[in-house]
Amino acid sequence: MVSTKQLVRVLEDLSELELVGRSLGPLESGEEVYMRPWEASVLERRGIVEPTENFTLVGLRKRILAEEKSSKLEDLPESFYQVVFHRIENLRLEDRHDRAKEIDEALSALLDLRVQKLARLSISSTDIEGLPFEEKFLVNRLSDVISEWRRRLNSFFERPVKEGVDVRG
Repeated sequence: MVSTKQLVRVLEDLSELELVGRSLGPLESGEEVYMRPWEASVLERRGIVEPTENFTLVGLRKRILAEEKSSKLEDLPESFYQVVFHRIENLRLEDRHDRAKEIDEALSALLDLRVQKLARLSISSTDIEGLPFEEKFLVNRLSDVISEWRRRLNSFFERPVKEGVDVRG
């Protein structure tokens, strides 16, 4: 998976901390910094940072409403899926399975709306630069499949019909 960064707000001063061989810090309270979503997840569980974006159930529902109102794809942070994954994982670790399920269901509803728009995007020549990695991957795969399908159809219709061959469906 591509490593993207998440913007977080520091809640507590941190001189230095080592996470899985990586050194983080020093961080000052009130400062906004970018870090990997898994790092932010660990520090958020410890109460040291909080996301600047709203990745809660309420935040997801707002994104769903915005997506429903717009015919175009609404902007998502590049780290969106990774951050939501970590949010659900944290809730499960905290034994808050009902809340994790609600966020998972809201994410599914958002995905249902976005997949339709991503499918349309895959047949256009629109730039996909601002999309999260996971959506870029989907658009590129769909585009490849559609291109291959078009090539096959074109070659089928361009092929001369051989005389004397009985063609039955």
